[in-house]
Amino acid sequence: MTPGEAFNLTRKYGIFVVQKGVKYVMPCKVDGSCIFLEENEDGCYCTIYFERPYVCRMYPFHVSRRDLGSGEEALYIDKDGSKFYVYIDSTCRGVGVGESVKNRLPLVVNLWRMIVEGRSS
Repeated sequence: MTPGEAFNLTRKYGIFVVQKGVKYVMPCKVDGSCIFLEENEDGCYCTIYFERPYVCRMYPFHVSRRDLGSGEEALYIDKDGSKFYVYIDSTCRGVGVGESVKNRLPLVVNLWRMIVEGRSS
């Protein structure tokens, strides 16, 4: 998450956000899930949905300009020829349900470009 997001979540909810290198991370529940993720009979939902950090908006996707180990399998080439590596958390319960995640890649990469690079394709 960004430094601004970390500051806002700490100020508003009193959570302890830790800086690890250039990243800021929140604590997790004992089961490893997000502290803002709640579950009921209808499924799971985010209790801070409209103010969630960009990393949560991107989940279950992680976008990088460099290969983090999956090579061609994760490679996505945008319409302008830019190369991205898109990783998908296969433990996400929604992966494999409904529309193929591959159909979402242009939208995911464009969102990443807007947030991280300050521009879109």
